[in-house]
Amino acid sequence: KDENFYTSYLNRATDINFANRERYPFSTRGRNILYLELSLRIFPQGCINNDHREEKLNELLEDSLNP
Repeated sequence: KDENFYTSYLNRATDINFANRERYPFSTRGRNILYLELSLRIFPQGCINNDHREEKLNELLEDSLNP
């Protein structure tokens, strides 16, 4: 039962390229980008009141393009 529960959530994130080191560098920024992407895939925007995850993700991605 528990396996099916987690699988249903994790299947929503199967298209994320975890090997992309440019997008997910081994740093706090990379960890935060990955966390926010996973969070948005598993719990899409609109599920949480006052949801600022997408804004924060966009800020982090802009910062990584313009260090």
